[in-house]
Amino acid sequence: MANKNSYSLMKRWLPSCAMVFILLPGVMAQSASDYGLYAMKRIDDSTFIDCEEVSVGEMMAFAIEHPDLAMPDTAVIHDLPYGLLFYGDRSGSLRSVKGRTRMYSSITTTVPRDSVANKAQRIRARRLMDYPIAGITYEQAVAYCAWRTKDHGAYQRVGGEVVFQLPSPEEYERLLSIRDSTNGRCPVFNYGCAPCHEQFKGKQGFIRPGSELTPVQGYLPDSIGLYNMRGNAAEMTSTPGTAKGGSYAHPARDASPKSVQHYHKPEAWLGFRCVARIRKK
Repeated sequence: MANKNSYSLMKRWLPSCAMVFILLPGVMAQSASDYGLYAMKRIDDSTFIDCEEVSVGEMMAFAIEHPDLAMPDTAVIHDLPYGLLFYGDRSGSLRSVKGRTRMYSSITTTVPRDSVANKAQRIRARRLMDYPIAGITYEQAVAYCAWRTKDHGAYQRVGGEVVFQLPSPEEYERLLSIRDSTNGRCPVFNYGCAPCHEQFKGKQGFIRPGSELTPVQGYLPDSIGLYNMRGNAAEMTSTPGTAKGGSYAHPARDASPKSVQHYHKPEAWLGFRCVARIRKK
């Protein structure tokens, strides 16, 4: 009888014990903020990904230390909505413009005064700091990742080495597995595609919706909180010459998980975001 009761108790408690063991890894796992990773989402036990594309403001923070590595290509800059922030009449006086970084701290840069001659231009310049950086090379994106890795340590509260890299094509394919509402024919995130036509108007409205880049948080995030994994800027992967996710300049079908955008030089439609890989010391 005792053995029968023991067996009955074991049957009743074993599922609960198993649940404890299943939950333990999740309970013990460190959060993104513990590693000093802000505006990032976990995609596996040791990898987090940026919620947003790397912005103009963040690239300008990089430019303070590495001005030779942060500038968009001169052949592409005129096709970018924020070209005025990088090039203009620098022989004359300069004016300061403020933006924000991923850490939500402000970044101040200087632009040609003729680019921000009036209040409307200054407001527009601040908004353009939140656009995704494009028109750069693969090597520039890798250099930004290395700089971000070196600059990161002060923000951590727990141990472990944090290394920033470009995501692999396979990681993009996993994250692009849930389709959005684009119809497969119009450019990705054109206003003609729901839910884009319901987005910002007036002062917050996009400058040329559906025909150029828009802010890194310009559209609705996906189911795990990532912005613009499809559309806006196609994004470089860890494989040189291979981008994923499609852009404003591509048909929506190019945002499917298996689609690839090939590139050989800087493009006005090509940007990037980072993953952070945690390596235990």
